[in-house]
Amino acid sequence: MNPKESLYYALGEAVYAVAFADRKVQPEEEQKFNQIIKDELHKENWGFEVSEIIFKILKKDKLSSKDALENAKKNIEINGRYLNPELKEKMISVMQKVAEAFPPVTAEEGKYIMDFILFLKDIKGDPLFCKN
Repeated sequence: MNPKESLYYALGEAVYAVAFADRKVQPEEEQKFNQIIKDELHKENWGFEVSEIIFKILKKDKLSSKDALENAKKNIEINGRYLNPELKEKMISVMQKVAEAFPPVTAEEGKYIMDFILFLKDIKGDPLFCKN
């Protein structure tokens, strides 16, 4: 995976953490994530559905929400120089939309979203890499 793909994978891990916060990924949450990726983030032509693959891998690995979010943070730290403010905002927006796809947004889901928002504030992308 290249650094940008790793950032998208990290987004999938973070969204999975929120969706699985209640110990079950609701079909509405997974569908919402797939739709958002197709509509808003599918700039790359990978020839496969990235969002579906991410959720399948994470379900197969039986990661907890906490572990999925920690993995997302590690991936972002490694590739953070490529993270621009627009992608940060989009990541947060996607997480919130997926949490809202199956109401109500639980306290645990809100906790993961806030944790992620606070984490992203400290990541400073390199202006050289963030232009595109």
